[in-house]
Amino acid sequence: MLFRSPDLIIADYRLGEGATGAQALEQIQGWLQRPVPGIILTGDTEPQRISEAEASGYRLLHKPIHADKLVEEIQALRGAAV
Repeated sequence: MLFRSPDLIIADYRLGEGATGAQALEQIQGWLQRPVPGIILTGDTEPQRISEAEASGYRLLHKPIHADKLVEEIQALRGAAV
């Protein structure tokens, strides 16, 4: 089986069992042993949760998100990584 390392990771902020997208991104980067740009999506409007997500250092986008905006963010991150 061929494994291709990701160029970018998109994660929801709230994951199962109390985990967050930021935690998942950090864990994946640990497995890969390299940084990977990430985008966190959230529909949460609670100020504390938004602050936590913003503090992670990853781009934060609020749901619902228009496809054009997501593409724009992906292109911006990929351009920054080049």
